[in-house]
Amino acid sequence: MRTDYHASLQPQSVYHFYNKTVSQRKLFYDQKDYKRFLNKFKLYFTAYMDIVAYCLIPNHFHFMVKIKTINPTIRKLIVKEKTKAAVKFLSNEDTFNEFVSDQFRRFLSSHSLYINHKYAIQGSLLLKKTKRTAVVTDTKLYDLLCYIHHNPIHHGLTI
Repeated sequence: MRTDYHASLQPQSVYHFYNKTVSQRKLFYDQKDYKRFLNKFKLYFTAYMDIVAYCLIPNHFHFMVKIKTINPTIRKLIVKEKTKAAVKFLSNEDTFNEFVSDQFRRFLSSHSLYINHKYAIQGSLLLKKTKRTAVVTDTKLYDLLCYIHHNPIHHGLTI
């Protein structure tokens, strides 16, 4: 069975979002970079999804999230985004998938610009599109939780 790397987002469903840098570039150089990335992730996404697990590695990231049901309160938060994607989603011209994809594009673009400016680097930082897979079984959920939490050990970042 082929893996759908751009799975359609459904309310109350769990997804694994991940991306990595091009040519093993660093996504994070110091603790401030990690903290800023997490704070920006929360700013861009926690109104629409709950973080189940995450892992930040110097050259990639993993987030397991549960999509919230889009209710009137969340719609009001989307209005505050004031982006073309938000307007299109709220007027039913685009799907929630397009809105979240645009949020990821804006979020990662912000981080790339920050890193490139802070460290006087040029060029692309991340692969073009963040992958997302649906977590459809309890077995997959538990396996993925273990995978995400084991990732720092696998990459030799812990003792």
